[in-house]
Order: sequence, then C-alpha cells, then structure tokens
Amino acid sequence: MADSQLNGIGKLVQSLVIPNAEKEMHSKCENLLSKWIYLLRSSQIPADASSTDTRIQYIFNFLFDTIQAGGFSSRLAYYRLYGCFETLENLIQAERKQGLHDGKKTASVAMDAVRGHRPNGKISLLRRIAKRWYMLAGQSVFFLFVYSTRVESIVYETPARKLLGEG
Repeated sequence: MADSQLNGIGKLVQSLVIPNAEKEMHSKCENLLSKWIYLLRSSQIPADASSTDTRIQYIFNFLFDTIQAGGFSSRLAYYRLYGCFETLENLIQAERKQGLHDGKKTASVAMDAVRGHRPNGKISLLRRIAKRWYMLAGQSVFFLFVYSTRVESIVYETPARKLLGEG
C-alpha cells in the first residue's frame, strides 16, 4: 500500500473517531455499562427456548424498539441484535438436526421467526446494519462509542459492496 493511501486511511479514521475518545469514554462509562447490562438482561434468549418460542419474538421486538428510539443506545441494540441473530441461527441449526426446518435456509427461518408484522426486507436490512456495528465494535461493544456520528453514514447508507471494496 502506498504512503498516500495510508495517509488517506489515517485521515478517514481520524474523521470517524471522536476527539479525546478516551476521556469521553471515561466520562460516560458508568452510564454505558448500566445500559449495556440492562440490554443484555432484557434480551437473553432462554436456554430452553425453541425457534418458535414467543419469548424470542418479544426479545427481538424489544431490540427493534430500542433501535427505533435512536441515540447511542441504538448502537448497543444493533450490536446485541447481531448476537441474538447468531444465537437464534445456532438454535435453528440444532433443531434442523432433529428434523425441523427442512428446505429453508437457516437465515430465512430466523427472519421468519422474528419478523412479526415487519416485512422481510426490513429485517434483512436491520441485520445487515447490526453486522456493520458488530464489525466496528471489534473486541468490545464499548468501542462503538469512540466513533463520531459521521460513522453512521457508513453504517446506514453505504452499500455492503462498497464497504467490502467491490463496487
């Protein structure tokens, strides 16, 4: 990679991270931690749940509502949404071994399980956005808060192909 490309990447990163990120995180840490704990407790998929369990629909509705409310809590909710989708898909794969869900892809079964009154396209979009926040968080959900609101244009508006350098 050329020096000019590295400089460009460095400038992009600087524009996406808030100034004094460490100080800002420290000042908000207690509030963020309490929100994260509440979100985790409210969205824990029970060990005895099946993919058709109404508790799963409740959990996803709670996360969708938190996302819809906006603000920084929505970043936490998107991160958690991605984790819940992964858990649900693992559950569906285990049920598939028991002879359930023949013929449909795991992701389709998961989206059907959480859709409620929402169209599949909306669920699919929310899942893609959740994956982007999850990828940005890296090692910790709290890294989501070092990013300025400018990063949201990448998360919400940039097509996935462009993020992957394919278009």
